[in-house]
Amino acid sequence: MVEDVHGHEGDVGSVGKVVMHPLTHWVIDSGCTSHMTPRADLLDEVKPPGKIKYVAAASGALLPVIGVGNAKVKGANGELVGLGNVLLVEGLSANLLSVRRLQKSKAEVTFGPTSCRAKLGKKVLWSLEEETSCIKDLWQLPIIPWNGKTPTAATAAAAKATAGGDATAPTDGVLEAVKKVQQQQTHGEVLAGVDASAAWAKASSRSGEADWETWHERLCHVNFPMLQKLVKNGSLKGLEVKGEVKEIGSCPTCLETKFSKFPFNSTTGPAKTPLALVHMDVVGPTRAPSLSGSRYFLTIVDDHTRAVWVYPLKSKGEVAAAVLKEWMPRAQRECGHKVKVIRSDNGGEFIGADFEGELKRKGIQHQLTVPYNPQQNGVAERFNRTLQEGARTLLGRAGLPDPFWVSALRQVALVKNRVLATVGDKEWIPYIKWYGSAPAVNMLRAFGCMVVFHVPKEKRGKLEASGRWGVHLGIAKDHKGGCYGT
Repeated sequence: MVEDVHGHEGDVGSVGKVVMHPLTHWVIDSGCTSHMTPRADLLDEVKPPGKIKYVAAASGALLPVIGVGNAKVKGANGELVGLGNVLLVEGLSANLLSVRRLQKSKAEVTFGPTSCRAKLGKKVLWSLEEETSCIKDLWQLPIIPWNGKTPTAATAAAAKATAGGDATAPTDGVLEAVKKVQQQQTHGEVLAGVDASAAWAKASSRSGEADWETWHERLCHVNFPMLQKLVKNGSLKGLEVKGEVKEIGSCPTCLETKFSKFPFNSTTGPAKTPLALVHMDVVGPTRAPSLSGSRYFLTIVDDHTRAVWVYPLKSKGEVAAAVLKEWMPRAQRECGHKVKVIRSDNGGEFIGADFEGELKRKGIQHQLTVPYNPQQNGVAERFNRTLQEGARTLLGRAGLPDPFWVSALRQVALVKNRVLATVGDKEWIPYIKWYGSAPAVNMLRAFGCMVVFHVPKEKRGKLEASGRWGVHLGIAKDHKGGCYGT
């Protein structure tokens, strides 16, 4: 068997652009990162998925991986070639054999003008000729179902239905498998979307009741003592916990990511009023650009309330616009106070003529820290660490890749504004101190959990199902609904 090993934790597979073709063959694809198929009948010893939870298609859609197993293809002289770690992907439109995975398994794959050959050591795995094995410029190998039967037209039709094409929905059996595996691999909750049925909406949108472990995840892995305090003092609307008060066991995700507690202590008291002192800092470039191309993010912290805002940036040159045109007008309108002092480092984005000039025009004092002394802007530095560790935790738990860091950061910031901030011996909830009212958290769900959301009639075919699987990416900015990766 040709064994292959999955990528690093949090990896998402990818699929190259594939020409439509029957699902009765394996397509040899140099663009996909793993062997994958939508057909369960092609796999043996299927297990729940490992570290790869989703596959990113060429269209940008995220397709859920619902299992992993072994497959076989017909090779040279009719001999069977085994493939290990084949992903079972719901919604995929082709059976894809990854050249990259073969090469990582020490196999040698070569393409000639009219041939495609693969070898493992001295053993020839297959030797294909254009005349018989190349269809629409795609090299293909016959599928071998594990029941040993040759695929018929009916089998191909069933496979197409399993793939969730435009005019079909996944079969009941596949949906049941999806639900079963999802319950094993996600956060124990499947969320209905904004326009779901009344039953779904009542169960998952209006009521936030869940056990202690689920609320630990919904609140971005907040530590247990804080969670217990939040439940006891009733500060958050909709924080309904099932079961007796108990200590949460060691969370594997928290241990792996070395996640810090949300609160932090400070030896200095906060400013007396909102916006009297605001801390700012820019982090980046990030290891990977976000889905929209951002490589930096701006952190803004109000010293009095400890409320935090996060703005993704494609370049540091966007800082002035983010602060002066987006954040400042909104913040001053919300709290009824004016910005008096901004504290930042000496980064070029903060000392440019446009930024400095506008602050002087508005009568805002700009405090700059001494170069190479980040501790002088310690509030922003600590928030940056908390936000990054929190985002890393969410992405790792959800099995999502780095490009989703903006969604994760925003979710951490949203939750941080709704849990206790600690300064010295005092505690408060930033949201309450900023808005003067208690926040509702019944709409929160675990980041990365699977969701079922409604597809508007205008955006689906006549025979296409009205509900689709997606991934919960947090609460949408300036909207009532959630963000869903699909």
